[in-house]
Amino acid sequence: MSEVSELFDQMASRFDADEWGGTEATMEFNITGDDGGTWTAHIEDGSLRVEEGPAEEPTMSLTCSAEDFVKIANGELNGVNAFMMGKLKIDGEMSLAMKLQTLLS
Repeated sequence: MSEVSELFDQMASRFDADEWGGTEATMEFNITGDDGGTWTAHIEDGSLRVEEGPAEEPTMSLTCSAEDFVKIANGELNGVNAFMMGKLKIDGEMSLAMKLQTLLS
């Protein structure tokens, strides 16, 4: 199993319903390069469910390389800096992207 896949497998256990309030969202993660793929995280009814594959109607889409995604998750690369440097692309609701670090590390 790749490091990227492991991060998505662990995402639900890192989800804190209190921190995300009453958020209802579908987030699509497009991870490019080696070990890449597409995953979708659904937040609804105070829980998070992750599945492999694209979202039908994502609230937010994130695109970055597998290498940078792992660096962000490990705290080696700041997500905001990655966005400003063009290493991370966000489409849709930016406020969701600002909370993602809590799901990754």
